[in-house]
Amino acid sequence: MQQTALHLFQKQGYEQTTILQITNEAGIAKGTFFNYFRTKEEVLQSVFFSRIESICQKTMNSNNDWPKKSIPYLMS
Repeated sequence: MQQTALHLFQKQGYEQTTILQITNEAGIAKGTFFNYFRTKEEVLQSVFFSRIESICQKTMNSNNDWPKKSIPYLMS
């Protein structure tokens, strides 16, 4: 569902995307959406935090230089 929402946000914009479009595209009932999220903003936050977590995991697993390499990004 999150990937479907992200695809629609990218394709037509966040504001123009509706929960109904997300559920139709994902092939789920509208009520199922509300079992997981209260708003489409929560879907976007979920995708954002998942991506950040994935980036952090990849960075930490890549080598021991991750702290030194990440400091410039944190300072900007």
